[in-house]
Amino acid sequence: MCRKLYLKKPASSWKERFVSLVSEKMQITEISDAEKRELIMKVYPRLKKRTKLLRLLRVGNALFIALFITACATTQLEQSAVVEKKPSQIGMQIRKGLVKSDVPEDFEKEMPSSDITLASIISFTKKPTVKDIADDVTDLDYENGLLVLLKGRTIETNRIDCPSILLPDDKYRSIQLENGLAVVAGSTKAVLADIAQCGTLYETNSAGKGFSLSKDYFLEITGNTFSIYDSRRTRELHKGDFLGSVYIGMLSGDKAMFVNDNGKIALMSARTGKYIAIYGGSVQVRQAYFENDSIYVYDEENDLRRLTADYKAGRLIDDGNTQAIDGCFFFKRSGKLYCDGYIYGLDIAYDLPVDADKGLIRDGLIFVVKDGVVSFVDTTLAYKKSVKLAPAGNRLCLKDGLAYFTDFNGSFKYISASGDEETADEMPDECDHSFDFEQGALRTPDGKEIYRFADIVNSSEKAYMLKRVIDDEVYYYFEKKPLSD
Repeated sequence: MCRKLYLKKPASSWKERFVSLVSEKMQITEISDAEKRELIMKVYPRLKKRTKLLRLLRVGNALFIALFITACATTQLEQSAVVEKKPSQIGMQIRKGLVKSDVPEDFEKEMPSSDITLASIISFTKKPTVKDIADDVTDLDYENGLLVLLKGRTIETNRIDCPSILLPDDKYRSIQLENGLAVVAGSTKAVLADIAQCGTLYETNSAGKGFSLSKDYFLEITGNTFSIYDSRRTRELHKGDFLGSVYIGMLSGDKAMFVNDNGKIALMSARTGKYIAIYGGSVQVRQAYFENDSIYVYDEENDLRRLTADYKAGRLIDDGNTQAIDGCFFFKRSGKLYCDGYIYGLDIAYDLPVDADKGLIRDGLIFVVKDGVVSFVDTTLAYKKSVKLAPAGNRLCLKDGLAYFTDFNGSFKYISASGDEETADEMPDECDHSFDFEQGALRTPDGKEIYRFADIVNSSEKAYMLKRVIDDEVYYYFEKKPLSD
């Protein structure tokens, strides 16, 4: 094994301290005094004859090291100009958003002893999971596991090797991600960034322009014209206009969608620069979203419609519509609208547990932004446990031969003499008689059970634990045992 000789000197300079640190990292071993003497006696005389060669090698090594250090310093300078190396917690925060469901069956296995719990109603209700993951966010985008957040003049990502990219000074308002590239538009600048290389590729003036990205193409709209480039914007492929103007432009795959200010809509091949499908009518378009071969349009009449391309006929054909409301907007990467707390699609509408100023839907994930706060929404319903004090007094109100009660979910119900449960419009103002269930059941005076309200699932010396299920909701309450039990 080759060993290196280091002469002992006082460790005074930063260079020596650096060499010492490198030696520790590389596990370099010092040799003994006997080995030093042997090297001096046997090896040094031979080396002395090759002084000229050694001098040449020293000069060559010094020159190589100088060039290497210079190159490294230059690379580091370029990187530090665009990369802000601060830790990103986005990925970890998203994973924490997937909160484990509470399990009702686990709760009923242990009988509580606390008097407060025994006087409470424990409910398990299925709800979506919402987790705040970031703040001070202007816009965001997501693709194939990569999440990017636009925060001021910084792009933050969930990539370990590129936590953030610092952009030129501007007020940025939007970001679009596609195949590892991101186009960021501001009030005066637009920047094309490469997340994989953790730097910027191109910068241009954004005034009066619009931008869109796909895997292989970059679309730039300028006033009434458009230009299609390769995705890294190194070559202009096509240039033109759409019937005199371009109001909206968007890429999807190798196709471009255009809307002009007269409400005409068409698709163009980004490969050939030729129009391949056009809509026969005119639509007063507020917003549009284009993906694959479908265009989703939100118009001035608050109508959400889908247009599907028939390339053989060269037409865009109506393929479904639904009525929305005023003030909606498309979620990114989705043909669905957000309208006043609800998500509207052509064949579905459901409420969102958080408000949104913007957001996106992709791969079953929902991200929303409200007042700069990004929330991750897991729409998979999971049981959430909650506790409230049980109301005092008897549950049942007997009126005109019917036993009325307010159920745990707030609905009014009554039980007939035959034991049938029905929904009531309201509770009676007065009761002929008030009483309660006994061990979860309604019984006749002779003890015959005519209605089962809840099942006994556990018990202790003090009380019974009873379980009632209403649709997907599970409720537990407690009934104290008589002292004689």
